[in-house]
Amino acid sequence: MSYTIDGFGPSDLLTSPKDGTRRVKVDVGSSGFFEARTFRISYEFSTQNGNEILNAASRWLRITSPVNFLLQRQEIGVDDGAVRVRIFRAGVESGTWSPVNVAATNLANAAGYAGQITIDDGGAVDTTGEIAVETLRIRTAGSNRRTTISAAASDERLIIPGTYYIQIENIAAGINEGVFTLGWEELP
Repeated sequence: MSYTIDGFGPSDLLTSPKDGTRRVKVDVGSSGFFEARTFRISYEFSTQNGNEILNAASRWLRITSPVNFLLQRQEIGVDDGAVRVRIFRAGVESGTWSPVNVAATNLANAAGYAGQITIDDGGAVDTTGEIAVETLRIRTAGSNRRTTISAAASDERLIIPGTYYIQIENIAAGINEGVFTLGWEELP
């Protein structure tokens, strides 16, 4: 037995008429979260951690992904000074890299999924001839006041497997301290 509802058709259920890209419309939510495929980092650069960013210097993060992923959140917060964050798709690595702690956003992880993306810091990257695909800049107020401010790029982006580099660069005098945050969903 089949039935129809007047005024209700495929466009009410599907996101597009185009084959290969249409999806079934659902309530807002994330299957990736419930399948434990969402992760985040909270990367603090500070004197206490020994990775503060000195005048005209940079800290580098290397993202290595064997799978597609949705970049869902990136944010920088700075206590004092000015920072530029740039993302590169290529470069020549040097130095010693160390793992950055990656945390699951679903602590229950009932699905038993193991994250595949790794993030490292401590090395350096020569990006001569490369163009940054994204840039964030942030500057705190002057004078003798210390104010923590933040900047974010919040639109979701689909990223393909590869190695990516994030440069957190001090573009002011003095030492910069703050926190860089990333959030993503892996699409194995």
